[in-house]
Amino acid sequence: MCGYSESSNSSTLKHINGVLRFPVTASTDGVVLNQIVITSTNKIAGEFAVDCQNATIEATENSTNSITYTVNESLSTTDEKVFYITMPAVDAGSCTVEFL
Repeated sequence: MCGYSESSNSSTLKHINGVLRFPVTASTDGVVLNQIVITSTNKIAGEFAVDCQNATIEATENSTNSITYTVNESLSTTDEKVFYITMPAVDAGSCTVEFL
């Protein structure tokens, strides 16, 4: 969230990121999930310029098109493991998610 005050009696809140939720189970007990990789046609990770006055976010030259989470968790066929991944509120284009 990003907030700013236009006067002493009011404030404005806007979001500058979102959260993806992935509940995951295994096809076979004991399978290890090593990584979750999200790859986009647009820049979704790295450095972003944030304008708090207008609640805008823009990728800089140090941004990339993928996010990699190292997990190294054993999965079960019955119990879900839920992963939450934060992404900036930008036009991400088409995204692919790989569970490795």
